[in-house]
Amino acid sequence: MKRSPLGLWALASLAFVAVLTLISVAAYAGCPGGYPPPPPPPPPPPPDYEGPGGQVERSGRVPTDPTPDPDPGAAGTTPRPTELPRGGVTPPPTVNVAPRGVTSPARRRKPHAAPAMERWEHWWAINQNGYLWRARKAREGTENDDYSVGVRDSSVDLDVVGSGSPLTATETMSVLWSALEEPHDGLRAASILSLGRTQAPEALAAILKGLRDESAEVREWSVMALGAHGTADAARLLGAIVRSNAEGLLLLGGRMPTRELRAHATMALGLTGSDAALPHLEAALAQTGHDIEIARAAVVALGVLGKREALPSLVAAVKNEGRDRLLRIHALAAIGQVGSSEELPLVLSFLRSSDADFVRSAVLAAGLLGSPADQELLTVLQRIAHEGKDPVGSSWAIISLGEIGGESARRSLRVILAEDRKNFRGVFAALGLGILHQDAGDALSGSDDLTAMRANFVAARSETTRGGYAIALGLAGDRLAIPSIVHAMIETSSPTIRSHFADALGLLDATDATALLEPQLWEEGKPALTQSVARALAYLGGSEQVATIERRLALTASSSERRGAAFCLAFRGDGLGQKGLTSLLRSGAGCEVERETFVYLVGVMADRARSAEELPALYRLKERCNYAQAFPTLVEMMGVL
Repeated sequence: MKRSPLGLWALASLAFVAVLTLISVAAYAGCPGGYPPPPPPPPPPPPDYEGPGGQVERSGRVPTDPTPDPDPGAAGTTPRPTELPRGGVTPPPTVNVAPRGVTSPARRRKPHAAPAMERWEHWWAINQNGYLWRARKAREGTENDDYSVGVRDSSVDLDVVGSGSPLTATETMSVLWSALEEPHDGLRAASILSLGRTQAPEALAAILKGLRDESAEVREWSVMALGAHGTADAARLLGAIVRSNAEGLLLLGGRMPTRELRAHATMALGLTGSDAALPHLEAALAQTGHDIEIARAAVVALGVLGKREALPSLVAAVKNEGRDRLLRIHALAAIGQVGSSEELPLVLSFLRSSDADFVRSAVLAAGLLGSPADQELLTVLQRIAHEGKDPVGSSWAIISLGEIGGESARRSLRVILAEDRKNFRGVFAALGLGILHQDAGDALSGSDDLTAMRANFVAARSETTRGGYAIALGLAGDRLAIPSIVHAMIETSSPTIRSHFADALGLLDATDATALLEPQLWEEGKPALTQSVARALAYLGGSEQVATIERRLALTASSSERRGAAFCLAFRGDGLGQKGLTSLLRSGAGCEVERETFVYLVGVMADRARSAEELPALYRLKERCNYAQAFPTLVEMMGVL
């Protein structure tokens, strides 16, 4: 019987449907409990969530909450430190001092979306080290030349590191040396970096040994340790690694340095602060093609190095439109670190650019080079701050106005504070005023700026915004705000917001708040809160504080409590803190990762500025950095902090 084409098509369709049905039944049978339910819809945003622009979000978009601590109840949460892949372009994590084995981005490979960089929390996470350092320096005055973060106790006779002096307390150094023999890579790496930060002459032998280590991580940290060591010899050795010459190969035990290691060595040259680093960096700046990462590292390192002799090379790089775009962006920011008012015409030309990335670097440079007398510069910055379409550039311009200071900048910041108090510009205006007051000292004590900032703190709809105003009041030194901040800290359950309040109370020398802060040091699973509270207690506590910590550790020994104790002891930066941290290390308490943190924190205590006006070596990496355009090596190096 002859079938029609239509009949054949119908039979084929029925057969196809039958096969699909059989496959579906088989799949259902193979699924325990049948088909899995569909995924639940995403949760709606909190009703008072303030979006990147600061306005309450009503669109149903779920806000990103990148915070390190669980914070389900907070409205308007703080950005979580982004987990960074090697080679990413996202800024480093917010954790200030942690060894790579604990929080370093280099060990986290999954790509993540960049957090909203215009949010004040992200700016504070990147820049807080410098502002906190200067705030403590201003509080302590100049009576103690051996400046250290934290409260010194002169009754303890220990050889504690000071301005450019090596940490040579025998017991502490012996603990660092013993960690060099550990099988754990991260522990050896942290030990070598901490030895480098002591700047002790005998540390050089340990660093050279680390350069030959089998672990790539240890070799990279040894390169950074050479930079922190800060001698002309260290600069010469780093230059040999960058150039991959015979001496460089010998230093690495015959290994050819990878391009990544050479870029790290280039960045470390800037940390040395030595004139001997300059020719090596200028040679690295000439790299192109596959070695462009080394040239990018060189421009950042030249800014960190801070030598005016580097200015012609940086200006030439910025003006050469044929060079790598990222290189030129970072060279422009570096000009602010090494230049003077003579470079303001160049900076002004880029402030008027249509390229947002160049404008951001120009804004950073303007904050360093400008003065209250530069009216044209102030006018351009005020326009960017008020009307800029790029939120990041606008917020950075507000900060630069605060850094420049003067009556014109102050009036502009007050206008923004009044008009935009509910969005990101208002919080940044408060931060700018806080910086302006921090620099001016008592000169503005009679102004009504602080009254307006306190009013905005009380009226803020979201806790995140309130946290920003608290930091601003702390920077400004407004002790009248202490009761309001203490009350807000008691009322909130958010560990992230409490960490901001703790920073503010530490800045304000709120000694009466010690009883409120101390129990929070021991809370489990809240690393950001632990660090902020530890830092605040270190600033506020006296000699009895270490005894309290030792009693607590004798009663219980949880990982979180040991971590809180270690941070508090390290942030003290005095003989008692050093003694307590050394005792914690010698006890052998904690797992390898914990002990890596303790060893790293010894280096934090040891890393001191070369002069009273400068930041410690590794802190300078973040100083005035265009983190919105970070490249892989910069991400890695900043991640160490």
